[in-house]
Amino acid sequence: MSSVYFIPYNSDKSLLKRIIEVFKRAHFDKIFQKDDIVAIKLHMGELDNTAFVRPIYVRKIYDFLRELGAKPFLTDTITLYRGSRGTAVDYLYTAMWNGFDFAPIIIADGLGGTSGVEIEVNGKHYKKVKIAEAIANVEKMVVISHFKGHEITGFGGALKNLGMGCSIKEGKLSMHSNAIPVIKEKYCTGCRKCLLVCPVDALHMDGKIAVIDEDKCIGCGECIGFCPFNAIKVLWNASFTSLMEKMVEHAIASVKGKQVVYINLLMDISPECDCYPKSRGAIVPDIGILISDDPVSIDQASFDLVRESPGDYRFFEGDVRNKDKFGLIHTEIRSEIQLEYAEKLGMGEREYVLKKIGRD
Repeated sequence: MSSVYFIPYNSDKSLLKRIIEVFKRAHFDKIFQKDDIVAIKLHMGELDNTAFVRPIYVRKIYDFLRELGAKPFLTDTITLYRGSRGTAVDYLYTAMWNGFDFAPIIIADGLGGTSGVEIEVNGKHYKKVKIAEAIANVEKMVVISHFKGHEITGFGGALKNLGMGCSIKEGKLSMHSNAIPVIKEKYCTGCRKCLLVCPVDALHMDGKIAVIDEDKCIGCGECIGFCPFNAIKVLWNASFTSLMEKMVEHAIASVKGKQVVYINLLMDISPECDCYPKSRGAIVPDIGILISDDPVSIDQASFDLVRESPGDYRFFEGDVRNKDKFGLIHTEIRSEIQLEYAEKLGMGEREYVLKKIGRD
């Protein structure tokens, strides 16, 4: 079984110091040698979002890698949808505004999201996939993920950070190709907000009701999170199983032949991803930080810790300890499919040993 190191949020020592302590205790520091080029993969937040990974944690890792003699840089890929990260230039402005101007930043898939390297996976859905060039060309990575809910995959952690976050635009389109949402007419008020955010103009008004053109829709799910009335939903069917499996196959390709350390931050655990220019608050109290070299174990442990936590009354009724919080919010989605498939393909193990660091 893989080891997952757990630093509780209410640790008796600074969380920043505990992170470095874990790196040394687990001998992860030995991975990174003098002059190694290291990609620090993270989501640097949409403009006006407040739940993304705090720069202070990333800065600690960046400085530590520099002390080891490595040459780290921050990296991510551009988005499918309209927003503040739709081109490399826009993303760089957003990253600087969000506080990530302390390190070199490389947008891994280039100016328009087309720079990729083909990597063999031999999976159910793909024989080969294209991974963002700057990620494909490094041998060592630190993957820092904000663990939170997600409107299409149930939750997003290390696997989603790799699979969706390391693919070029072509791969993102392919993963979302069958994930077409639907409008629940009784909840639609005709506010038109979904029309404004769709990157391919796949929505139009039929009287006072929004309508999705399935021939145009790319399944990115952006409209789902923007609807203030929860009138847009995903239908749980084989297409969403397919999306998560495709995501995992891209994730495997993104770390093929690499040495990788994973850090999941279980703080500000929002119901949706960090791609929106807003944050709806946390569904559970802050839990802490997990560190591992197994992406499946770290996501499984993150999922388990959220499940064991009490829920916030704004999102849940009654006692929801030991219940799947993400499933209660995104009722159509069974998020554990991504864990099951990643384990099946040998990416990691769902069974793990949780090693608590320090005292509460």
